[in-house]
Amino acid sequence: MGFGWFMNFLDRRVGLYQGGILTAGYLVIALLLTYPLIFHVTTHLPLGTEPAATVPLFNLWTLLWNTDRLAALYQGYWHAPIFFPTPGTFALSEPQPLTGLLFTPVYRATTNAVFAYNFVFLLNLTLNGISAYCLARTIHTSRVSSFLTGILAQTLPFVTNEWGVLQLTAVYPIFFTLTTLTKWSHHPTRKNALLLAIWGSAVFWTSVYYGLFLVLFVGLYGVLLLTHTIVNVVKVRKKSSFQRQKLGFAFQERIATGLLILGIIALLLFPMIAGQLRYTAGYSRSESTIQSNSAQLIDYARLGSRALGSQVPWLAQDGGSGQRLYPGTGLIILGMLGAIVGVWRGNRWWVLYALLSSVVAFLLSLGLNWMIGEVQPYQWVREYLSGYRQLRSPFRLAIFVQIFLVSLSPFTLDAIGRGFIYRGNLHWVRGRPQGSPLQQGLAIVVVGLAIVEVLAFPARLYAVPPTTFEAEWIAWFRTQPPGAAVVVPFVEGSRASNYQATTIAMIQTLSHHHPLANGYSGFFPDRHDNLKSQMQDFPSSASITTLQAMGVQYIIVHREWEFLPALSQWQNLEEAYRDREVVIFTIMATSPSPP
Repeated sequence: MGFGWFMNFLDRRVGLYQGGILTAGYLVIALLLTYPLIFHVTTHLPLGTEPAATVPLFNLWTLLWNTDRLAALYQGYWHAPIFFPTPGTFALSEPQPLTGLLFTPVYRATTNAVFAYNFVFLLNLTLNGISAYCLARTIHTSRVSSFLTGILAQTLPFVTNEWGVLQLTAVYPIFFTLTTLTKWSHHPTRKNALLLAIWGSAVFWTSVYYGLFLVLFVGLYGVLLLTHTIVNVVKVRKKSSFQRQKLGFAFQERIATGLLILGIIALLLFPMIAGQLRYTAGYSRSESTIQSNSAQLIDYARLGSRALGSQVPWLAQDGGSGQRLYPGTGLIILGMLGAIVGVWRGNRWWVLYALLSSVVAFLLSLGLNWMIGEVQPYQWVREYLSGYRQLRSPFRLAIFVQIFLVSLSPFTLDAIGRGFIYRGNLHWVRGRPQGSPLQQGLAIVVVGLAIVEVLAFPARLYAVPPTTFEAEWIAWFRTQPPGAAVVVPFVEGSRASNYQATTIAMIQTLSHHHPLANGYSGFFPDRHDNLKSQMQDFPSSASITTLQAMGVQYIIVHREWEFLPALSQWQNLEEAYRDREVVIFTIMATSPSPP
């Protein structure tokens, strides 16, 4: 009877959505892909290709801050206790409010922040599979093909490379948006309009980067839909008045529900977008920064360095921007064959949209490296689309190349698993509706081979120091009078890896409740850059004067810092606490007196 019969049985008798069978299946796959995370889920964070744990720790702090502000009903949400005394510092990076809502109940129930973070991470991978399954079912492919498509979505090479960047692992809102967009275009009901608005907003709630990118592809869909409508209007001019009336009614329904979608999205996103724009309006990325974060053609021939297939000579080339954006040989073949099969099946609309979107995503991912004569099209995007001037990494558009390849893959898997048989003169006939067990097994093998190439196994993990959340000095510091602090040694260098200790200090801030002059985020305030320059000579009269002028009252010094003995000789610095980990000084109100 085959795997297809089993999937049918589950869908009828248990209910894949209601019963959670589909979720359980994709969760098991997520656990296998991230092995051995399951055995360290309370103590370790997953890493992608990044050299240090700065970004995972920073995202852990982000989720903890969301939890903290939820308890205060989001009062002071944008004023995170970093980069003191600069206001609105939470707006300088991805706020991830939806991810924070998923994190909070697990954290409250377990009081283990690392476990709650890993719960969200694994949930992202699981939902990636479920959402791709839903999209495949919406474009009318079998349950078996749709289930296998979900597995491809869970193993996207781009996402695997970015396991340490939590917001970039959440591609499920994109798949759900594409699913509801397709449903709405065929059936523009208020229900489908509401679902489309919710999922479109959810993309921004999990990743503003992905949200801004998605605007391009939803816009492209709208252009194609409008063109299709105009063509239909021309066609029915010579037909009956009833047909013209019917088309006019459908057009009016799309317009009405389309305006409803825009209204709901504006309502849902206004608090977040308005807050971020208020505090980031003065920030932008330099052309040199965007250039260095733009993809190059060679990047699309480079597989992730930890992928099993990365040892193949043509996938391990040097050069390029440093990014590894190869979608995988299996995914490329499945996607391209899927375009052919999809056209034959009558899914020309979706094939056209997916192929155009893939090309647009590929070209724009080249950023300032894509030129047409003297023109850089990405500069037009930055100029005319709000928010793009603040984006640093055009190469991240490569995720949409992979997403749309996945969206074409179920057509190929259908052709294999349901028994499309070729007969002469370019005629194809369909086999049994669910295919034979052998055909379904062949589809599973094909997906298995595609996955093996891109697997990064075992997962890289980072052991979070236990003192990150609770230590003797944190308990003591929590009882001290309010006042801002600075952590010494201050960071040197500009790489993300240089800020790992800073992100740990940010997490500790949420325990001892003293704001930090230190910080890490997508943007750095000018005041922080000035302080960083002054603190390179700390302890000095200039650096201590700067701290006093900023209103900093405490200096937290790690015991291993080589210049710690010199601090005790400064008359305006008074040692207030000492243990095996840190020494804490208070800054007196007097002028700095060098030893």
